[in-house]
Amino acid sequence: MLSNKSRGKINSLLNRNNQKIFILKTINTVAKIVNKSPKYSARTIKLLIPKPIFSVLKEIYAPVDNRQKVRRHLREDITLEDFFKALKERNINYVILRWFESMPVIETGEDIDLLVDDRDIPRIADLFSTTLKTIAFDVYSVSGIPGADYQGMSYYPAHLARKILVSRIWFQEIYAVPNPELHFLSLAYHAIYHKGEKSGLSHHQYKSFNGADHDYYWYLQKIAKVANFAEISNDFTEIHRFLKSQGWSPRLDTLRRLAVKDQWLLDLLPTLDRDIEDSDGELMVFITRDWIVKNNKEDIVLQELINAKIEVIDVFNLSETEIETATQELRGGQWDQGPYPVSGGKPSQFIICYDYHPEASLATDRKTHPFVRNRHVFIKNKIRNYFNNEMFWWLHMNCIHAADDELESWEYIKLVIPQHLETINKKIEKRRSLYQTSYPILHLYESNKTRSKVELILYKERKSIKKTFKYGLERFCEREILGYELIGKEIEVVPPLLEKNDNYIIIPWYENILENCSSLEKKQLLKPHAESIINMLKTCYDLGYALIGCYPGNLILTPSQKLIVVDFEFLYKYKKKPENFLLSYDVVGIPKDFDGDLPRGTKGKGHTYANTWQPLFGPISEYIQ
Repeated sequence: MLSNKSRGKINSLLNRNNQKIFILKTINTVAKIVNKSPKYSARTIKLLIPKPIFSVLKEIYAPVDNRQKVRRHLREDITLEDFFKALKERNINYVILRWFESMPVIETGEDIDLLVDDRDIPRIADLFSTTLKTIAFDVYSVSGIPGADYQGMSYYPAHLARKILVSRIWFQEIYAVPNPELHFLSLAYHAIYHKGEKSGLSHHQYKSFNGADHDYYWYLQKIAKVANFAEISNDFTEIHRFLKSQGWSPRLDTLRRLAVKDQWLLDLLPTLDRDIEDSDGELMVFITRDWIVKNNKEDIVLQELINAKIEVIDVFNLSETEIETATQELRGGQWDQGPYPVSGGKPSQFIICYDYHPEASLATDRKTHPFVRNRHVFIKNKIRNYFNNEMFWWLHMNCIHAADDELESWEYIKLVIPQHLETINKKIEKRRSLYQTSYPILHLYESNKTRSKVELILYKERKSIKKTFKYGLERFCEREILGYELIGKEIEVVPPLLEKNDNYIIIPWYENILENCSSLEKKQLLKPHAESIINMLKTCYDLGYALIGCYPGNLILTPSQKLIVVDFEFLYKYKKKPENFLLSYDVVGIPKDFDGDLPRGTKGKGHTYANTWQPLFGPISEYIQ
């Protein structure tokens, strides 16, 4: 027997708006089960899917172990010298990154590190073998395509890798190698950011590692002279600073990924000087990829962000130059499909956002995303799922990316759209400063925080309530002030305003015995105040206003049984006042053509007397004739 909750879920899945998603989810689930079954996967999929499509899917979903890896081995029937002659004859754009001075002699146990242009990776595949007994190569592509990547990223930042290839020189007229300057810089990069604490370099804080695979300092000294660099330090941090001054340090998002398991690299990372719980809000940058823009899905993305109470400040469509910069500089140069069947495309759009109320990420999230402080960043997953749920499983993709935190967000802006940096900074600081509270804060109340925050503060040595509205929502504050001042003159249940400004109000704090009451207890406590509450609604009507959204949550009842009414955000001035109070919006609800602001989640007629107050007080006819 299905529970009412289960029936509700099934009915929701089967309604007209969700039929497509329901069908696709069913197909996708079956397809995944079939594909994971070792006995039936290939045979069943071949029967269900046309042969050309099956071939593509087989490649897409091939187990990772069967895909090309970075480590390759030379074919047994060709010599090392013949291999490099073949590369030159084929005009392969590559370099041997290091340890090439003794070529073609390779020491036992050593491998050859190649950096190769993306387009040339397939053109050298036939020169390698599946045997593990021949000379080993680690082959990296410029942008870090799958199978030629470093920890899911490009080996060097793509723009630096291209510099290495463009300026390459020939050693012994056969071997392509970096020019002396880039040979030095690329090796220093390798020692610092790839080897890290295992580089064998010295560190002012930690003991040096004795088991380094090469004497990097000795070798760097040697090639620094050839490249006409000044004498270099043996200190790990000093070499990092030097690389940074030369534009040869990784971007923050890349450095963070490299630093996850390396304490020396972790120490190089900048940090924010405040915890997320103490934050005055967070700048966020979301990057929509090509698929979203080409399919005109931007409005859906923006609406999802707004639904998550994240303010969208600016949206920038990237120029061709900016797209290329973002592609090379961000995410370690990785904009392929990643763990998804297909790619969402290149970065296409920057969405600049501000989160007034960030929340600390969960411990489970930090295991896979250690640098995400604000769990609201993961709205990107909801957006991805939204689109993927509407597509067949083999079309799923990552169509949106987000900076991990505010530090990354600022770097993204500086790198890709620096011309907007000052304007964005002013907008962020304006929101931050307006939303701050200068009075001692005793407590931040839990609320939906859609438009404002509510704080218990110490105001002139007295507990008070401060309600602060977000930038751009000052109209709600204006209505609050109007309600307290206009309606407060007519009835005693409205508290006085202690202080007001364009975006905040301060009123007295009252102990509220309704806070921890059950529904039955609230009914019993409020019943004696029925006339006062209805009179308050009628007073609003007489003044030409409707409260809109007034419900028991707007009421305070003190231990001495004094009734207090708060919250006038949606005070609405009638354009045409109803003929009598019984036809007012607070009694019969809002009309279909209502054009004013409404509380979050309002449906249909919203709060009416019948659905809000009658269960507590009985029919309105008992109070109004």
